Amino acid sequence: FKPITYKGNANLAASVSDGNTRTKSVSGMVGFEARSERQRLTASAATNYAKDEDGLTVRNSNARLKYDYFITKRLYWFASAFLEGDYFQDLKLRTALSTGPGCQIIDRGDFEGESLSKLEVFGEAGVSYFNEDFRHTEDNSYMSGRWALKIDWPFWTDRVTFFHFHEGYPSLEDLKDFYVTSATGFRFNLTGNFNAGVQVNYRYDSTPSDGNQRGDTLFGAL
Repeated sequence: FKPITYKGNANLAASVSDGNTRTKSVSGMVGFEARSERQRLTASAATNYAKDEDGLTVRNSNARLKYDYFITKRLYWFASAFLEGDYFQDLKLRTALSTGPGCQIIDRGDFEGESLSKLEVFGEAGVSYFNEDFRHTEDNSYMSGRWALKIDWPFWTDRVTFFHFHEGYPSLEDLKDFYVTSATGFRFNLTGNFNAGVQVNYRYDSTPSDGNQRGDTLFGAL
């Protein structure tokens, strides 16, 4: 039997300036994964907050929880929950409860050689109950599909890791209604358990609340 393995990461960035320019910002994220031969549990959370002299400029957060049961070495069935809030999207809470099949396309150890031996790639497809609670706009809920792709690639003696994750929720009731979110970046191991990172987060809502844009991009260093 494959022993249970654990991995995780946590990043925090904060800045404060005073004087002619007065700003405050905080960004943080945590991730955890536990894996056995047949089961995998992953959890993550992230938050971003910033304000300047004129007031609040950024406030959003999200959390994910997912359980995978491996039917074969590659194929598994997942159940997941995704929660998200964003003050500037007029969004009190976005909720997606999903289930469906997934495939571990590439697993650790599939390739020999130091640069590829720890590469992991999976893809998923399924169905989801998708709900958006807004502060001022009428709430929105529907049954949707769900797709997801994740790449985690420590490619330089565990010193540098490339990561990419995105998931999409296309409505099964109106094809014009869909939501996509993604995170792409690099983590750098500085020494021991200390690391830093840079990443780009992108979100696209085809039917945003009144007066809001469809796309949001956030560049960050953690």
